[in-house]
Amino acid sequence: MFRDAAGIDINEYTDSITSYISKCTHDFVPKINVRTFPNQKPWINTELRAKLRARTTDYNTGDLESYKKDRYDLQRTIRLA
Repeated sequence: MFRDAAGIDINEYTDSITSYISKCTHDFVPKINVRTFPNQKPWINTELRAKLRARTTDYNTGDLESYKKDRYDLQRTIRLA
């Protein structure tokens, strides 16, 4: 298929194959935008970020019992990460 379209020239042959591969990846591979920040540690995942947010919310509201529980959960999650 590609060899007939390119003729004898190897450069046209490789160009047609690479453009076909690029077209296939563009059509079938989904694009996902991932936001990263320069100060973001690689071991902080979504679960850890949610527990950190919950602990901070409990601290700001003044709920001491819930804050202690969430602080313990956060420390345990950090150790497992």
